Amino acid sequence: MSEVILEALGIEFTYPDGTRALKGVSLRIFKGKKIAILGPNGAGKTTLFLHFNGILRPDRGKIRFNGQDVSYKHASLLDLRKNVGLVFQDPDTQLFAGNVFQEISFGPLNLGLSKQEVWRRVEEAISATEIEGLKDKPTHFLSYGQKKRVALAAILAMQPRVLICDEPTAWLDSRQALRIVDLFQKINQQGVTIIFSTHDVDLAYSWADYIFIMKEGAVIGEGVPEEIFKDEALLKEAELNKPWLLDVAQFLKKKGYLAERAPLPKTKEELLRSLAGADIACSNNRLRAVP
Repeated sequence: MSEVILEALGIEFTYPDGTRALKGVSLRIFKGKKIAILGPNGAGKTTLFLHFNGILRPDRGKIRFNGQDVSYKHASLLDLRKNVGLVFQDPDTQLFAGNVFQEISFGPLNLGLSKQEVWRRVEEAISATEIEGLKDKPTHFLSYGQKKRVALAAILAMQPRVLICDEPTAWLDSRQALRIVDLFQKINQQGVTIIFSTHDVDLAYSWADYIFIMKEGAVIGEGVPEEIFKDEALLKEAELNKPWLLDVAQFLKKKGYLAERAPLPKTKEELLRSLAGADIACSNNRLRAVP
């Protein structure tokens, strides 16, 4: 059975202005999984992430990391944030150093590591995010997409066990977004648990292992992508559209172009292979019918 690495137990939280952001949120994140959290603006996704990282403390309930209740003492929070890295939606809220190298090295330096280890981690993070040409550039001169990658590299240099990203592909063009998703895939293959929030149902459907749906501070649904996106009532309540791949596959099954029991494709490539297989099967049937 998979190990639970991060857990929320009945989390309640209200902001000082009276906004009740989380209403008894309970969920479990399993080690090594790719998790998507969907929901409209104001659903509580970012607030939940700030609890996972220890930036916010719940009014009621508990956060657990690796089976232990989170303690809000200084040393415990440092350890939590070393293991649970959070990349904010807007990189400008995260970047503060004069240049890219200083930004990425800040976290490892504060772990008390040797200069050699800090340098190694920084170089690895720069290589992983493909920003070698930006190492000496001032952070405020970077493009939005470059800032996103630098913010991600700064967290990766801490070598977290859990990587949390708030809307990682927001405001990126399709090429930049694909590079980020490919990077997440490589990071996950190294054993890092990845959690991200998104409004992109196509990304969540094709990439995530498991999905949580939030609305108005509560979890209103959870499950594997195929289950979540076939639940018409849940999608309507969460104000979510169905992924185009699922829409097309269900249409093709209805028209008889795909077998009713054929597995639902998770990627465009899987859909094309299914169509090619169906076309070959039809051709063979026609051949057998010729006297």
